[in-house]
Amino acid sequence: MHLTQLLGSLGGAFVVVVAFVNLFVAIGVYLDAATLKRTDPSALKILPAGVWALVCLVGSVPALALYWVVHYSVWTK
Repeated sequence: MHLTQLLGSLGGAFVVVVAFVNLFVAIGVYLDAATLKRTDPSALKILPAGVWALVCLVGSVPALALYWVVHYSVWTK
């Protein structure tokens, strides 16, 4: 097996893993944002729950970090 074939097959597996991570991050953010909205409608900042989920689906972990900073960080309290 050539090195390029090995890297190609590992690259495909990496894409699949990243897609699953993005999906789970988006689902988790959506559920958390929906809970925030249910408990206190003014607690959800900047974007609605569905848009936060879409941002996290596309932006992955950096978007999750932004969501956390906006909603849970002591910097915004």
